[in-house]
Amino acid sequence: MARSFIAYLHEYLYQELFDELEDYIAGHKSDLRNKYSRLHKLGTVELSDMDIKTVHVDDSHEMDISMEIVVSASIIVKEGDYHYDEEDEIEEWYSISAKGNLSRRLSDFEICSISPYQKGGYQRLNPLDLDFVPQMVKHELDKIAENFLLKYYPEALLQPVWVDPDVLVSKMGLKKEVCSITADCSVFGRIYFHDTDAPFYDEENERSITRYVEAGTIFVDPQVFFLRNLGALNNTIVHECVHWEYHRKAFELERLFDSKLTQIECQVVGGIRGHKWSKSETIEWQANTLAPRIQMPAEMFRKKAEQVIRQYKNRAGTSSLIDIIEPVIDELAQFFCVSRAAAKIRMVNLGYEEAAGAFIWIDGHYVKAHTWKKGFLKNNQTFTVDEETILSLAICSYDLRDTEECKYFIYVDSHLVLRNSMYIKADENGFLALTDYALRHMDECCISFELSIKGGHYKSYHTECFLNRSQDAQVIFECKYSGGLEHAKKGRQIEVLGDLIDEEMTVYNSLPNNYVGCMDIVRKWRKMTYIEIAEETHVDEKTVRRVFHGESGSIERLATICLSMQLPPTISQHIIKKSPWSFNLIKKEHQTLLFALQHYYAHRYAVIEEFLQRRGVAL
Repeated sequence: MARSFIAYLHEYLYQELFDELEDYIAGHKSDLRNKYSRLHKLGTVELSDMDIKTVHVDDSHEMDISMEIVVSASIIVKEGDYHYDEEDEIEEWYSISAKGNLSRRLSDFEICSISPYQKGGYQRLNPLDLDFVPQMVKHELDKIAENFLLKYYPEALLQPVWVDPDVLVSKMGLKKEVCSITADCSVFGRIYFHDTDAPFYDEENERSITRYVEAGTIFVDPQVFFLRNLGALNNTIVHECVHWEYHRKAFELERLFDSKLTQIECQVVGGIRGHKWSKSETIEWQANTLAPRIQMPAEMFRKKAEQVIRQYKNRAGTSSLIDIIEPVIDELAQFFCVSRAAAKIRMVNLGYEEAAGAFIWIDGHYVKAHTWKKGFLKNNQTFTVDEETILSLAICSYDLRDTEECKYFIYVDSHLVLRNSMYIKADENGFLALTDYALRHMDECCISFELSIKGGHYKSYHTECFLNRSQDAQVIFECKYSGGLEHAKKGRQIEVLGDLIDEEMTVYNSLPNNYVGCMDIVRKWRKMTYIEIAEETHVDEKTVRRVFHGESGSIERLATICLSMQLPPTISQHIIKKSPWSFNLIKKEHQTLLFALQHYYAHRYAVIEEFLQRRGVAL
């Protein structure tokens, strides 16, 4: 039988349950009247077999639990009229109410009452699942965090304050130590539920050591601070406090099967190291989501956030939250002594959706803060996509590669943006960037993508980290295009692109079916000389002339010349089709060039050149 509480009851307490139920049935045999069909009169009854169907467990004081054990009983009912020698077998369900203490390994197990089973008849007050993990749903997390603070840190519910993890540890009757846990810094923290001899790492002597540890001790690795920030250290301590408060019973259930267990060990990448818990993902999700809610209780966080927002709006002379969202996040993080990512996610949780577009770390930098129509994006959607991913999607995704509308979107600031001066501007040096209007209306001008977690990390553990593509994030994301143009209304596209499309189509319709004629037309359209193109692409004028006349060259050379003239995709594609050269899309270099022709062409050539070199295209 699988390792479960039901299995434990079958193995260790079955006989006690059986005997008590047998006595109950014998004393309540009148309840069985009219349950049999073959007998004339009720005689003796005998419990022949019992099966535990399910258990409803409730949390109680300290390590006590109460439970309803639902059993099916096979009962032999014998004929009570001596004239007949008959018997019947019936099946009845019963509810057995019991309690016990897990710290005593249920040695004090006590049956409180037995009654016929009625579905829904057992009143559950603090339900645990069959693994003794509290049943929590997302919309109740703030209330659970509030109850936790009411018990241990009530002052945090009266006014905005920093929840000092050391004070919290003391109030919970726990102890905290800072020391090296592992040599590779893979473990954030440990919490010990039992006295034991435990392994640690002696950093000074670079060796593993063993030391005695008392139950209720939290260990955090100092590297959490040095490699990350104080906010991560504080969160780790509160995270372990959550384990102590809500997961001791789940831990003790595991100990019923494995008495050597002594601690929960939380890894940097998420999850519990070592022992394979049946509910490790749920346990870590609960600790991961409750900890920041304890550090930043909803009502007090809103109060402080509103205060900080007013201050920064007045200081900046703006009414728009997106203008000041980043310093607001940083000040809240500093006030509550949490990480920037934690403060950001908390703001989003509590309805400040503008925070979702702030501090997104992509390709070695943070993109500019941006926002969109409230409620537009789902939790796993984004307008921001890294260079490697967008390149891959542009080649592999049929919808993104071949949809006609997608050709009018330029890759700027890690977004695919509709090519129009309303959304894209050139700075004083000629480099493209999003306009202020675009940054405030991303739903109007950008393609959206779906994010999922790639690798061996727990999905539910990192659910809220979709918002947390921060510099410190230990999560690898996978991005896919799933028709993110649904927001960009075609009427709006035609409106903002009308003149641009008209001009391009005029040029396109004038292109002949011969290559040399095409090249002559687009050069004159762009008003560029051979010398200017040569200087832009870093080749001599004669080489450029030969490419223009189709006398010599390559697809790579032709592509760079098209990019130097900033030719739109429809025009460059026509020219390439009529040229003596063609792409081999098996080659990564050619894939990159094709992407540049489709989504990078509007940039200055110096920017394009840097992109191509970064992607390994030899120029």
